[in-house]
Amino acid sequence: MPKHYTPEFKKHHVDAWRASGLTRRQYAESQAINEGSFKHWPSQIKTKNNPSARLLSVLPVQIAQPSAPEALTDPVMVYLPGGYRVACQTAQLADVFRALKYAEA
Repeated sequence: MPKHYTPEFKKHHVDAWRASGLTRRQYAESQAINEGSFKHWPSQIKTKNNPSARLLSVLPVQIAQPSAPEALTDPVMVYLPGGYRVACQTAQLADVFRALKYAEA
């Protein structure tokens, strides 16, 4: 593996990692990429391709009623910029979004 990774190499692996469903660590290990370097790639790619990517944006969300009562106990995964994920129960979503609103970028 090269010690200096090209932007194309980084973008390819960040896209592949996001599609894989693996954790950042699992993906880096499976591809023999240094995890310490790999963890910074998502933010590097965004800022190089789009200088305004550091600005937060609000996306529209639609909440559908669950089809079965047991679905209320299933965890919800919230995907955030930079490859971060938050898992919570549906009853906790309001608190999670409130915390995200006031979190530092």
